[in-house]
Amino acid sequence: MEKRERNSGIELLKIFAVVIIAFSHAMPVASVEKAGYVMDLSLATGSIQRIIIVLFKYGGQLGNDIFIISSAWFLLESSKVNIKKVFYMMGDCFAVSVVSLFIFLSCGYEIGGKEMIIEFMPTYMEANWFISCYLLFYMAHPMLNLIISQLTKERLLIANIVMLFLYAGLQFLRPGSMYYSNLIGFICIYFLTAYVKKYLKETVGFVKRNRGVLVLSVIGNLLLIGITDILGLHIGFFSTKLTRWNQFMNPFLITTALALFLLAKEKKFVNKKINYLSGLSMLIYIINCNRLIKNHLIGDIYRYIYNTWTYQYELAWVCLIAVILIVFGTSAGILYRYTLQKLVHKICDLIYQFLEPIGRRFIAICLRFG
Repeated sequence: MEKRERNSGIELLKIFAVVIIAFSHAMPVASVEKAGYVMDLSLATGSIQRIIIVLFKYGGQLGNDIFIISSAWFLLESSKVNIKKVFYMMGDCFAVSVVSLFIFLSCGYEIGGKEMIIEFMPTYMEANWFISCYLLFYMAHPMLNLIISQLTKERLLIANIVMLFLYAGLQFLRPGSMYYSNLIGFICIYFLTAYVKKYLKETVGFVKRNRGVLVLSVIGNLLLIGITDILGLHIGFFSTKLTRWNQFMNPFLITTALALFLLAKEKKFVNKKINYLSGLSMLIYIINCNRLIKNHLIGDIYRYIYNTWTYQYELAWVCLIAVILIVFGTSAGILYRYTLQKLVHKICDLIYQFLEPIGRRFIAICLRFG
């Protein structure tokens, strides 16, 4: 069977998602040590530079939404889980985390015991929440597809209205409410994508309409951030709420990501270089989102900048570090792919071969009691 070429329009969008996620991590807001060099982006500000940096922070959640929708669109056509893919992703996360740990230790960094445990169990300890949540979501997607296939158009619409009201509405206004979890967020976006794909076929290919949705969504998010900032400058309650809406269940970010995906989907072309770089996107994500890089290295860089040159041109520094992260992540991803990844995946294959028959026997035993 001939292998289908990936649409480079969608692959280019995934590269864009990696870039904006890198920009969202290119600032010292997750530092272990709270000091003067740490940017508190939650504070209302009159600085244009700081507002743009806040927008970069929101871009990270937009990138997450793009990845979820891009995956959901194709998983809706899938009926089974590729267990080896799960093992490979877990293996890549483990290898990148452990290699990073040894590099940081060899460079003289003091890494606490808890941090070491997290680096040795990155998926279970949610060192990168998106990867851990994606794996759970991926393993559940055949069951979700079965549920969706049993729903009529009206019932699927009602399910979307209820879930979005609860989690892109009530939960969005009061983060963490309605027993929310990131996995629930994934499922909400999955059901929304399913409805669009199954029943809004005209909208899917209607470029002008999708451009309109994109423009309105971007304006809506900018107004939300802008109004929050203005209120924060005059009312104490809102003074620390500038990043309150930085959630991937932000309805404006969801519709922005969906419109971008539908527009990218219509840009049908094939470019091998774009597809190759897009194929590295998950590796780049894992590398750039490594806790040691975010919590130690970036913090040290900004401490030096703050003590040496101050933050007069903080936007320029954030952009420079974001570019360095993108170049480093891409280079490290390519290096890993051609060196360690083959060995890691071979070990994953051996573990799978050992566990697969045990799993089958366990299922067979359970079925006897059914």
